[in-house]
Amino acid sequence: MAEKFFKFGLDTVWLILAIGMILYAALRYDVVETVAMLVNDHHELQLNEILITLLCALFFILIFVIRRLHELGTCRCRLLDTLREINTLSTTDRLTGLNNRRYFVKIASRDVGISLHAGGSPLVAMIDIDHCTSLNDAYGQVAGDQILQKLAKMVDGNLEETDLAGRYRGPTFIVLLGDCATQDAVQRFERLRQEIFDSVFFIDQHKITTSISIGIGSKNESTQSLSDLINDAEIALYEAKDCGRNRVVHR
Repeated sequence: MAEKFFKFGLDTVWLILAIGMILYAALRYDVVETVAMLVNDHHELQLNEILITLLCALFFILIFVIRRLHELGTCRCRLLDTLREINTLSTTDRLTGLNNRRYFVKIASRDVGISLHAGGSPLVAMIDIDHCTSLNDAYGQVAGDQILQKLAKMVDGNLEETDLAGRYRGPTFIVLLGDCATQDAVQRFERLRQEIFDSVFFIDQHKITTSISIGIGSKNESTQSLSDLINDAEIALYEAKDCGRNRVVHR
């Protein structure tokens, strides 16, 4: 607060000095009278005094304007940073760093529509951590969140350039493959499943292992939108859970 007051006070001083210089010149030297004297008597000394006074006033005004422009530039940079932060918060899941559900659905809906229109074969995979509640109960919510973060990085690390991933809900991730053969997708997610199953996570002096179940929904005769792919992927995910977890199922 004191710093803002100081800046405001300093700017005010510059402006008052500049206005004071101009008023002094106006009161000290009558403009009409001065011009007449310059024409008739060539009073160079008085002209020099007027010019010096006005130049000083312009100097203070220039300083004031430069300071204001600098502050406006700083405010603009801060505003842009704030807008970027707001945009990040509106599109990104804070815990995992992946796209949040709303943003994923927005982008994926567009991409699936384009792919279907072009005759492509988009797929959606739902990836869910097995026994997530038991992990939280055994090691605590903080440890559970850390595992979720580590798995999110592993999911993200297995993406290709055209893939899109997000956190769908709780311990469930969602991935869109824009145009991929079902068998290729199954092999990719099988490698991810095995990588996670073989991993050991060291958290708070605990060695924690876990597994994931994956359901894949691929294009079929009735597929018209992203919602259809998500529904098929969720059904496949439930089948993977019912069959004992730690597996990949596709529809």
